[in-house]
Amino acid sequence: MKKILARVCTVMLMFTVFLSGCSGTAKVKNSEVPKETSSPAKTSKLSESPITYKWLISENPNYPCKNDSPIFKYYEEKTNVKIDFVSIPNANYTEKYNILLSSNDVTDISYPKKANVYGPKGTFLKLNDLIEKYAENGKKYILSNKAKPFLLSSDGGIYVFQTIYEDKGDRLTYAWSYRQDILNKLGLKEPTTPDEWYNVLKKVKEAYPNMIPLSYEKSAWRWDNIAGSFNVTVGMILNPTTDKFEFSPGTDNSKAAIEWFGKLYKEKLLDAEYFVNAKKDFDQKITSGKLFAWCEWATDSSNYTKNIRAGGQNDAVVNVAVPFKTSYGANLLSTATYVASDNVAALSPKIKNPETAIKFLDYIGFSKEGVAALNFGVPGVHWNMESYGPDYTDTELDKVIKGESGPWQLGYNNRMPRISLKAIFPEAGKKKDVKDDEYQKLLKAYKQKLEPYLRDTDPPAVGAFMSNEQNDRSTEILTNCTTISEEYRSKFITGNEPLSNWTKFTDQLKKNNVAELEKIYNDAYVKYKAAIK
Repeated sequence: MKKILARVCTVMLMFTVFLSGCSGTAKVKNSEVPKETSSPAKTSKLSESPITYKWLISENPNYPCKNDSPIFKYYEEKTNVKIDFVSIPNANYTEKYNILLSSNDVTDISYPKKANVYGPKGTFLKLNDLIEKYAENGKKYILSNKAKPFLLSSDGGIYVFQTIYEDKGDRLTYAWSYRQDILNKLGLKEPTTPDEWYNVLKKVKEAYPNMIPLSYEKSAWRWDNIAGSFNVTVGMILNPTTDKFEFSPGTDNSKAAIEWFGKLYKEKLLDAEYFVNAKKDFDQKITSGKLFAWCEWATDSSNYTKNIRAGGQNDAVVNVAVPFKTSYGANLLSTATYVASDNVAALSPKIKNPETAIKFLDYIGFSKEGVAALNFGVPGVHWNMESYGPDYTDTELDKVIKGESGPWQLGYNNRMPRISLKAIFPEAGKKKDVKDDEYQKLLKAYKQKLEPYLRDTDPPAVGAFMSNEQNDRSTEILTNCTTISEEYRSKFITGNEPLSNWTKFTDQLKKNNVAELEKIYNDAYVKYKAAIK
């Protein structure tokens, strides 16, 4: 199943910075290099003559950026492109960057903020044609119909270079977990509807009066995870029946979800502390055996089994539940979706040889050689190939570029770089620890069980088709309406506000211009659909 994520090259610069301090100790002696080594294919120079670009970055004071970083010196040797980093401490970056923006004096390359706003004004270079012509490796990802809408500005231009790729890996996020052993003792089956869940939670409370039937961690109190089966979320949602955007908290779906959770709360089937559970306290409730069911990361469930048993309940087994069915929407799990998170780089309109800059960004973000160095360091200096098993270098790097696996996994394959991960991340220089077979089998079973319920469609990226003014206005209205909805949702569930006052809530949304918000989204959605035809 295809899910899409964004990958940010600049985040990986932290590897570069750290490697620059480790290169002296990480070097492997020639005698240690196996005869059968493999490394990504060599590339030709990107520029006939040496060229230097100034790259403005936001710097973490704990990891100062060095222009003599061995990785970027390696890149310079390979490509004829030198990067001269101009760093600004994180604390001052926004202020100083805004000054550069206002004076239209950004560096050749910069870690941009508001590029989609300032790009159309001429502050940044439009990259559409440059990416098409010179991003040989990455253009198929960046300019795909799925990716492009997330990058477009109001004028149809792309002003940032992103290392975007398709993520085909497992993306299990929040799911309902429950104590399978207790369900078995009560002779019950896994519930699949709201009514069945209500009956199960009620019987658990009767049989185990000191157990909390259902709870959530405060940080996990996201309405789309908790009430996803009612097809609701915390903000805007696309109604599949009308094909129009609505403010989800004000819909009938949301009212039905609130009514159901309010019923649980009233009958003490929902944790009275559901809205204030800190992570530490929430985990303690689970591992001490105080909870029957909860909403958490599905992949954590096998560890909860282990931790509950460690607390003395030796027969404990945590299972994950498939999303229950309602009449309000598909029973799908919320998963990671296609996003264009942080921007990687924007180019100044004054930059010399912009085509070479695009080739360089493409090289470090999408070529096997560039990706390997960015993630692991210089071949023969920071890593060497272990000489056991088949060589999966090419195929594994392909997976990293496509988003089918993460760079942290490369050190675990049968014959992959053992980056002197021995000097940087010692634990990654070893084979992946194999946990108890029982818990691995549980995790595998969870994945197989939930796979049919993973959401396989991405939300339309309509924000890219709003003007700057519309973006600002929609954000303002959405923030106000979300604050109102969260306040009323809590009151409705706890009974501090009777649900009969639902129109009082929706009237507040109307007064705060929810209709204008929905119009902005739907006007942009029309433009979005036209752009991806």
